Amino acid sequence: MFNPGHMRELFVRAHKEIPLGFITPPDHPVGALESAPFSLCAEYPVVIPAPPLALWRPLELLEAETGLKIQAVGRADNIQMIKSLVSAGVGIGVLSYLDVYDEVQKNQLAFTPILHKKLSPVTLALCVDRSRQLSMAARLIISEIEQFFADQL
Repeated sequence: MFNPGHMRELFVRAHKEIPLGFITPPDHPVGALESAPFSLCAEYPVVIPAPPLALWRPLELLEAETGLKIQAVGRADNIQMIKSLVSAGVGIGVLSYLDVYDEVQKNQLAFTPILHKKLSPVTLALCVDRSRQLSMAARLIISEIEQFFADQL
């Protein structure tokens, strides 16, 4: 579950903060940076998320707060479309690390976290219903997911 609020019936078994960042082809200059300011959106053409993707809202708020105009060359409401446009060299993209995890691991895309004091990471949480008795198979799978959260993300 993303950004879980407090719910009495749910128990959070594990959680991880997932940063938002720029996605680029691996050989792009932004891809070589350890982190980057939001102001890069004014320097490069950007493929940005559109509703109903949740990432459009933080970008809209940052744009309003900073007075910076994003050079949007495209808007897409599909994560795969954003990744495809970035891979094709249309522009840099903005997604969460989780959205591009596989491509980053395969060196198909690079991920550079955006640094801005008002930009909060997305929280990914592994939640279970407090009232349910988990089967042995479910407990094994949950254990593997918890280990993945700890080791990989």
